[in-house]
Order: sequence, then C-alpha cells, then structure tokens
Amino acid sequence: MNPFGKRRAVAATPDLQRIRDLPRRDPMDGVDELVPLLTDYLRTPEGTQTLRPIQAAALRDCHDHRGLFGPIEVGEGKTLVSLLAPSLIPCERPLLLTKAALVQKTLKEGEELKRHWKIRSDIRVASYNKISTQPGFLEDMAPDLIVADEVHALGNLKSGRTRRVKRYMQEHEPAFVGLSASVLKRSMRDYWHLLIWALRFGAPVPYSWREAQEWADALDPDVDSFARLDPGPLVDLVATEKDRPENYKTLPLQETTEKTVRSAFRRRLTETPGVVASSGPSLVRASLRLEDLGLQLPAVCKGYLDRLRDSWETPDGIPLDSPSDVWQVARCLSLGFHYRWEPEPPREWLEARRVWGAWVRHRLATNRFGLDTAGQVAEEASGTEGPDPAGWGAWENWKLVQEHTGYTYDVVPVWHDNTIPWAVWEKAVEFGAIVWTDLKAFGEALGSEEVPWFGGGAEGLEDHKGPCVASINAHGEGRNLQQFSRAIVVTPPGAGRTWEQLLGRHHRPGQEADEVVFHVAQHTDVFREAFGTACRDARYIQETVGNRQKLTYCDIAFPVVGDV
Repeated sequence: MNPFGKRRAVAATPDLQRIRDLPRRDPMDGVDELVPLLTDYLRTPEGTQTLRPIQAAALRDCHDHRGLFGPIEVGEGKTLVSLLAPSLIPCERPLLLTKAALVQKTLKEGEELKRHWKIRSDIRVASYNKISTQPGFLEDMAPDLIVADEVHALGNLKSGRTRRVKRYMQEHEPAFVGLSASVLKRSMRDYWHLLIWALRFGAPVPYSWREAQEWADALDPDVDSFARLDPGPLVDLVATEKDRPENYKTLPLQETTEKTVRSAFRRRLTETPGVVASSGPSLVRASLRLEDLGLQLPAVCKGYLDRLRDSWETPDGIPLDSPSDVWQVARCLSLGFHYRWEPEPPREWLEARRVWGAWVRHRLATNRFGLDTAGQVAEEASGTEGPDPAGWGAWENWKLVQEHTGYTYDVVPVWHDNTIPWAVWEKAVEFGAIVWTDLKAFGEALGSEEVPWFGGGAEGLEDHKGPCVASINAHGEGRNLQQFSRAIVVTPPGAGRTWEQLLGRHHRPGQEADEVVFHVAQHTDVFREAFGTACRDARYIQETVGNRQKLTYCDIAFPVVGDV
C-alpha cells in the first residue's frame, strides 16, 4: 500500500537520472590533511590563525568547482570563507553581498583578518539593498564572482533584487558562492535556484523550474493535500550499498515515508561535490536551554483577544480582513497594547470593510481549495472565471467606498496595561539579559537609560554590556553577542530560520558561559503556535538540508504546541 495514497507522482526524467549519477563524497574526507596545507597557502607571513576544518572544506570546493553552496552553522567562520573565496576562484571583479546592517561589520572584520590572511584588496562589499535600489548596479560593476553571505536574502524569487541577480546570472554566468546558516525557510523553492547558480549542471536539483516544483510538492512539509505528490522515483535517491562507504547503513527502499525520502534527498544534497554543510557536533561548549518566560496575560488584554478571535476586530472596533492582520494584532495585545488608526475611519468606510471582512472570514473558514489570504478571496469574488455572486457585491462596494472616501491613516500604539513591559524590564535587569522583539513600540516602551533600546540603525550593540532591548529585524543576524548568556524573547518568531539566527547570536564559539538560557514568552496561543511552527521548521530543515538546527538539540523546558 502506497503510504501517500493514490496521487500523481514525481516524474522520472533525464534530469533525475543526471542527479542520481552525480558523484558522492563525504565533504570532510581528507580535511585533516588539507587544513595545514591550505592554511599555509592562504595565511600571511605574520598570521597566526588556522583554518577550521569546515572552512578548509568550503574553500577547497570553491577552488575545485568554481562555486559553493554552503549551509554552514552560525559561528563556524563563514565571513572568512566569503573573504578568501576570491583568492581561490579565478576572477577580476569579485563582489561580496551581505545585509545592509552587516556591511560595516564585514569591512571591519576584513581589515582585522588581513593581518592573518591573504585577502584581496579589490573585493567590493555591498548590501542587497543596493541591488534593490540601484537597478543598474550589477551591470555597472560587472562582477565575475558573486559571494553572497546570508544568501537566504536571495531566497524569494519574486523579490526585485532576486530577479535582478537571476537575470545577471543567466546573462553573464559569473561564479557564485552562497553561504548561510539558514538557507531554507519552509520549502526547497527557497534555495533551488541558489544551487543552480553555484553548481549549474552539477547541482543535485532539477534544472527546470517546473520539475523543481514537483520535487517541492513531494518534499515540503506544508503542501495542501490536493497538491501533494507521491515522491515516486525520488526514492531512488537512496543510495545502494555499492554506492556507499562501508560505514553507511542501507535504508530499505520500501520505507517510502516522507521522512525517508527527505533523508535520501539530504544525503544526495550534502554528499554532492560543491556542497558543504555543517553536520558534526557543535563547536559551542555551552549548553543551550529554552525556558518559559512565565508571563501572565492581563484580564483587559484577554478580553480584547477573545473579541479579536470571535469578530476579527481591534479594541477600537476596526474590522480586519485577513488572518495575517489578526495575527499581528494578537501579538501586540499579548504584550499589552495595540496600534490605533488615526484619524478614525469614516462610518461608511468602516461598515463596508466590516461586511467585506465577514465574507473573507466565511470563505477562509469554509473553502476546500487552497484559499489562504484576503487577496485570493478578492480574486475569487471579482471573477477570474466569472464573479462569485455572494462575495462580489461586498468586494465591489468595499472598492467603491475606498475610492470615494480616500481614507488614509497613521498608526500609534495605545497601551491597555503595562504589567508585561514592567515584568520584562525587571527580568532583564535581574538577569543582565538582552530582550529580543520585532515590535518597535514594545522596544521603545521598554527602553530606558538603564535598559537601552537598539532599534534599526542603532550601533554599539556588540560592545554593550548589561541589560538592553534589541530589534530582531535589525540585529537578529550577523551580530557577535557572546557577552550575553541570558536572553528574553518576548515576540517568538514563527520561522525556524529566524530562530537559528537568533539563537546563534549568543550560542556560538567564544561563548564563555557554561549554559546559554533563552526565556521565551509562551503565555498566549499566538506565541505558543509560533514557537511550535518554528520547531517543525527546524526539523524539516535538518531533515532536508542537513545542517543541524539548534531548536532540534537544545533543551526546551516547556511543552511545544504540535510537537511530535
């Protein structure tokens, strides 16, 4: 009996045969002998540093394959790999891309590392934002090597910067090195194209987008049951005994569960020349523990959350028309505030939005065909294949009222109860902890002379000691924050990729404490569900890409929603 039921299966194509026939290897084979040789070759006469094994493996593949796909764990030295790659890949105009907030940090670290390593002086360091804001940037610079640090910034093929890089890659075929501790979010669609850019026909994924879509529909965790494909010939990616080193165990082909096929894909990916992923024991001596922050939701906020759940309305009566809007308001109310719209909306605008929002809720609750957003309901109502009669009137009236009133608004935070900010402030001071949030209003409310707020654009966090509050969006990647062994997360992210980066700010090589503790807000459903989703993400990432995820091996001292 096929455990997936009678579904359409992934097609057996010549490209699948190409992928099956790619050579396999353990990327760490021979690295012990390689480390001193490559260190001597790349180190300056005055240098005293030594390459780590995974750095040596990554740089070897840069040289041997003129590219690299490197899902390498936080703290294992990706910055040095990104700066030395141009020394091993023949190129005249190397470009190193990173997040805007990390450009100055990368330049500073580069100057320090030049005392130890033969880093080229002609490397151009630029932000992904430059590609977004300057359409001709790539063509003007004409790089023949692109090294993309935090390469998940190019994961969304619909974003303008990714489309521009894709077009440049297709037209000019520069060498490509992609590095990130969190290359995967929730689908192989997040990194399929990055593998193609780095390894071209040596990539262990289909070369065509259509076939890659089929693989994703068989491998990804969050695929609608109507779209889920039987993995079919993907089972053949499980190597046979003669293809394996002697110490490998054979997986029975009949065990065609999703986990088995993902495991087979992971081995195919991580054993491919040009792919170097973290897989061994952690380099961090400190243990990692997550505890419940122990907050209590104020009664007034509980009442507002109940109303939000039942009627999709904010505390001041503004109707919401999408699950994502409800989710955002629920997160704010979980901390004691919400954002009020100023000026207040006209009555006719409010009523038209309320009617349309009611229809959206109805369709999202009752549909069976993959409607997930208000935008999809609007497309259905407006009639891509003939208007939906029941929703069409509400949608048309809502559009007319919007056009007629021309209503626009600003948002200002309104606090209903300050119990939670005070409780978090006291714990931050008690623990000497950093408080992480992605809600600016909470960060500003908590910030004080004693507990400073590091929001977007704020510098000095890496040198700060003592309690503080910091923006996840601005500082949750790329920062070396080993001085903190205690952290408080008041707005738990719902993505495993974000958690991997956040945990890695503190739980990384150089951490001197015996234990790193994260105190996580788990006092409302929206926060519990977000954390549960992130844990499932982490398991999926580890099952498919192979680089270990901190959420899979840390000690979690509270129940996880949806844990299996």
